[in-house]
Amino acid sequence: MSSLTLNKKIPRLRFRGFSDEWIAIGLKDVGGKGQYGLGVAAKNFDGVNKYLRITDIDEETRKIDSDNLTSPSGVLEDGYLLKPGDIVFTRTGASTGKTYLYDINDGRLYFAGFLIRFRLKRATPYFVYAQTLRRQYDTWVVRMSARSGQPGINAEEYGNFIFYAPGLTEQKKIAGFLGVVDDKISSLKSKKSALEKYKKGAMQQIFSQKIRFKPENGKDYPGWQEKKLGEVCVIKSGSSKSMHIDESGDNVIVDMGAISSVGRLIESKRTKFQGDYLSPRDLVMAKDDIGGGNIIGKVVCIPSENKYVLGDHVYRITPRRVLTKYLYYVVNSWSINRSFRAKANGTAQIGITNGTVNNQLVDIPAIGEQQKIADFLTSLDDKINLTERKLEKAKLFKKALLQQMFV
Repeated sequence: MSSLTLNKKIPRLRFRGFSDEWIAIGLKDVGGKGQYGLGVAAKNFDGVNKYLRITDIDEETRKIDSDNLTSPSGVLEDGYLLKPGDIVFTRTGASTGKTYLYDINDGRLYFAGFLIRFRLKRATPYFVYAQTLRRQYDTWVVRMSARSGQPGINAEEYGNFIFYAPGLTEQKKIAGFLGVVDDKISSLKSKKSALEKYKKGAMQQIFSQKIRFKPENGKDYPGWQEKKLGEVCVIKSGSSKSMHIDESGDNVIVDMGAISSVGRLIESKRTKFQGDYLSPRDLVMAKDDIGGGNIIGKVVCIPSENKYVLGDHVYRITPRRVLTKYLYYVVNSWSINRSFRAKANGTAQIGITNGTVNNQLVDIPAIGEQQKIADFLTSLDDKINLTERKLEKAKLFKKALLQQMFV
């Protein structure tokens, strides 16, 4: 392996049996000269030939977005076909520095013009790829991509990227170990995705009443009643608490920024303000959105008493004669959220009026069936959240390995 002997270092975490110092090498030493991709347009996927563009590489997983596959147009040249050992780098724009390591399971894959390929021959591909997942690489990308206009790094500059490496045997052991961790992460992601898909389908079936729950005696619950939200809830607008933001406070302000697009509470603004407290009996709905309307009409639950303070750009919804957790799920369902988004108005900031919320129709089953629906969907959420926690733990484990197993 050719190298630039700049320094010799040893990682903090290492497999037994290895003691040699690592040496500094350049990407061009193991990947040759970088090659720019095809400069042709994309067309509908032909079922065989895939086209890899910047936008097709998932920001987090660095995998191909299989939901939006395309094919390259024109005459295809094998010189642009990715092979095992190929790693591509994005060369321009906000995604500069993003990488993808070719996976043979991705099939016939051609890479586009805004990508640069290096064909690794004298190094373990995953070992080199793992270098691009580290904080040190991100720092290098920021420094190298600085331009007067759009950020960018060319093939020659990528070729000069320096990293430390041991011999091939140790590289393979490191790559194999990290591959096992990646498999665990991939498995947890797939499980989480499957649970979320199942929950989405279950909610559609439940709230369209294609699936009905029964009481313990096996008889049917009464038919559902269509009600306006204003008939079963007290709805109140919040007020700004921005002047009371204090990061040393114990309480949390629940405003527009505290509501996610999937109905989760985001605890980002602390306060010492005492008053205007929310209760676990309440839901908080986003009435405004500066973005594309993804949080309009979404509601979050309040976990505890005397901690969460009502902020602005939201409605406080206090249910009457309906269970809070049932209402949480039905209001966050696809059909009702679509209804709210359709009724939102405004330009820079869109919103829904108090009257719109009060007049929104919802289907209300008997209390017993409400409880069964809420319990069932809560159990699914618990499984999703548990899987997500395991996933985050696995990601943190990998992040720690990337810092300790490399120089």
